[in-house]
Amino acid sequence: MTTTLAREDIVSLVQMVRDVLKRPDLSEDEIVSAVGAWSSHETLDILFGAEELCGVHFSSAEMESVEGFDALLKAIANARARG
Repeated sequence: MTTTLAREDIVSLVQMVRDVLKRPDLSEDEIVSAVGAWSSHETLDILFGAEELCGVHFSSAEMESVEGFDALLKAIANARARG
């Protein structure tokens, strides 16, 4: 997983995704490999949760591009780079 996010940010995001999906049993690897498996409602909840956790705001294009955990990490890194 390539990212500029701190490990503690990733751990917090993984826990938030588990909470949104109501799947506390999911491993980080299972979350990462679940590309396209989130419903549209779950994706929005995850995006809004990530914005809150990481102190970022996603553009519409970034929101539309997130189809899994790696894409979420990339969107967060891009949003942080924008400032």
